[in-house]
Amino acid sequence: MDNQRTNAALDVPVYKYLSSQFTDKLAGGSFRIGNARLYRLLEVATGDRNIGDRDEASGETVLERMEVGNGDIPAEEERKRADAAKIGMVISEGVKDVLITDFIDRTHIPCFLFCASRSQTHLSPDSKSTTFLSPEYNSVVRFPSLVHVAQSLYAYGTVHGHPQVEGKSVRDVFDVTTGFVTYSNQAYAEKYLTGFRVDVLNKKPFYEYQNEARIVFIPRPEYTGLRIDYLTIECPQAGANTNVSIFASSPENTSTPQQHLDHLAALVRIHLYCRMAGQRHSGATDLILQRPPASLEDKLELRRASADRDLRRSRQEKAAIKKIFGPLASHYWSLRTHFGGSDMMDDELESGPLSFWFIEMALAEYISKLVSSNVFSAQDLAGIEEQIRKLFAPSLDSLLAAIESQQG
Repeated sequence: MDNQRTNAALDVPVYKYLSSQFTDKLAGGSFRIGNARLYRLLEVATGDRNIGDRDEASGETVLERMEVGNGDIPAEEERKRADAAKIGMVISEGVKDVLITDFIDRTHIPCFLFCASRSQTHLSPDSKSTTFLSPEYNSVVRFPSLVHVAQSLYAYGTVHGHPQVEGKSVRDVFDVTTGFVTYSNQAYAEKYLTGFRVDVLNKKPFYEYQNEARIVFIPRPEYTGLRIDYLTIECPQAGANTNVSIFASSPENTSTPQQHLDHLAALVRIHLYCRMAGQRHSGATDLILQRPPASLEDKLELRRASADRDLRRSRQEKAAIKKIFGPLASHYWSLRTHFGGSDMMDDELESGPLSFWFIEMALAEYISKLVSSNVFSAQDLAGIEEQIRKLFAPSLDSLLAAIESQQG
């Protein structure tokens, strides 16, 4: 437990807004903690920054295009050159020459979060007087002391929800820190490098209206691979002396089996489109070296030409992918909410797809998973594929039009 953060300043009431279906469990000491990755995916998939944050527990480093010839790197830049080499962006010829093209490196702290608010009402980001709550958040649980909750969870809590940690004590699975969230950009700019630093207790100024307090559970090294949306911590001591208020009826889930089939059909369309579009954008690699280069300058020029060609091809493909990314995320997330997701698809959403090939492979794996799990039958899938081929011929233009309109 991080004792520096668990002090008298944290001995204050906090309010947890949630769906009333979880209220009694929470007040009884059953705490659901969410994977930071889930909150990153939520904004990407739904576009709603209020329920997700694509930068949650993340940092980012952007390397701008950099070209350096033999002997041109000053001694003070050697460390940055070595750091760049570690992430695979250095092309070396001899000792000193480097070519780095546009690159973004994102760093995540693997952690689970229990988030609450220091405010008795949720305020919208654009109005300090208007109450904001997601529709499903129709109740609130008041805890008299944030530090009491954190200390109780650490001392007495047991973890549930994944075979690797089932029944283990919180202190054996996690390092725990507690604090109030600060709100700043954490941005920095250095030669060749820009970005923002990772801090689990800092968020961008947009989120300041949430006035958040949180307990952060960072898995110990042997448990960092936990890829699950939620874990549960059972700890009756942490739920003591809570107050519960329910202020609206809980919205009903109105999804139908036909809607689920429609989402599957949309993903099948996107899968077929990616297969066809990927063939258009990949192309064969050009023959770069017709003869051995005579000098270092010739070698650099040939590498530069190759990098420019690959960069243009990559940018064209990324521009094409943007047209289908919104529907891909929306349809996948609708099915993921009901039937679970896949690591490959989650990776595509979180990182942003790099190529049609990656999307095609991830979708194939996910659709196969849904069929093998008997969520949908093989006959359902075969019927959808046959209908798509009849309707679209298949044609890239007609497929794209259907995908962008999200129509069946």
